[in-house]
Amino acid sequence: FSRDYADGEDTGWHHHARAQLLYATQGVMRVETPAARYTVPPGRALWVPAGMAHVVRVEGALAMRALFFRADAAVLGEGEALVLAVPALLRELILAACAEPLEW
Repeated sequence: FSRDYADGEDTGWHHHARAQLLYATQGVMRVETPAARYTVPPGRALWVPAGMAHVVRVEGALAMRALFFRADAAVLGEGEALVLAVPALLRELILAACAEPLEW
């Protein structure tokens, strides 16, 4: 999933049936969950477990890319959101996946 956001936008509180890996190709994401707040700079991604409520807040331009995973296919962080380093290979895999047609 690819979406660009303008300064001041946010996603509103929501959750997904699938786990989500949030990554920004440009800008900094500010993500809030019921338990914590995360500032996710370039070179990092945020793992959001399936069913976890969250909101992404935008300060400045943001080019967000997201991958979705079946809830039973990937479990990280014992049910908590988790910040991950994004090395070059993972970055390219995220970009390649986001270039494919979106299939929900």
